[in-house]
Amino acid sequence: MHIVLGRPTGSVSMLNVGSMEDHAFVDLPCHSSVRAIAYAPDGQRIAVGCGDGTLHLVDIERSKVLTSHHTHSDRIWALKFSPDGSLLFSSSRDTTISAVAMTHIEPNLLISSSEKGVLMVYDFDKLARQCP
Repeated sequence: MHIVLGRPTGSVSMLNVGSMEDHAFVDLPCHSSVRAIAYAPDGQRIAVGCGDGTLHLVDIERSKVLTSHHTHSDRIWALKFSPDGSLLFSSSRDTTISAVAMTHIEPNLLISSSEKGVLMVYDFDKLARQCP
């Protein structure tokens, strides 16, 4: 069994629980610390959120970054896949929640709140279809 560890250097490593050996797994293209990690339900990918607001999707078997997106303007605090793995949600210090569809791996929903408790939901797919 392995545990995924996020490093302050922007890298991810795997800790073998049996031997307690720690080995480098992947270096991320970010310049800040890893703040959140989530396993996809299929166990084949992990999502990694960094302090610079960048979200990375990593293939575990190949130790390869599949995609990176600057999803938030501040550090990512939490990540969660939907039970079927089709969506990835991220929350940030910038007070927004982003929903990313795993079919095309780009942010398509942004949820923002105001100090008065008003939630605003922006659907980028719907907005893109309305633009000429």
